Amino acid sequence: MPFGKWRGLPLTEIPESYLSWVLEVAREPLRTAILRELARRGASEPPVPGLDLRIDPVAALDLIDAGRRALARKHHPDVAGGDAARMATINDTADRLAALFAAGAARDGWAA
Repeated sequence: MPFGKWRGLPLTEIPESYLSWVLEVAREPLRTAILRELARRGASEPPVPGLDLRIDPVAALDLIDAGRRALARKHHPDVAGGDAARMATINDTADRLAALFAAGAARDGWAA
């Protein structure tokens, strides 16, 4: 953890309640690391009741990150023709997908 009360400790040693709180404000790559840790612990309720996600959550998070990076190369505001609003939408969508997979992994008992 790079900041706060638990600064310097690995995510595996930080209480779930604190990780859930930090997740609301965390940016990449900390956000993905927290989602993976919560999925590994089997934490969080699925945001969509009844959603069946039978995909390896680590692979899913890797694919989401790869897609975000690929789209960032095209749409990032620092790239010619890039658009800040489009990039914000891409980041928001990737974050929501990652949260869905982490919650599904926790519900289904995956050890991410």
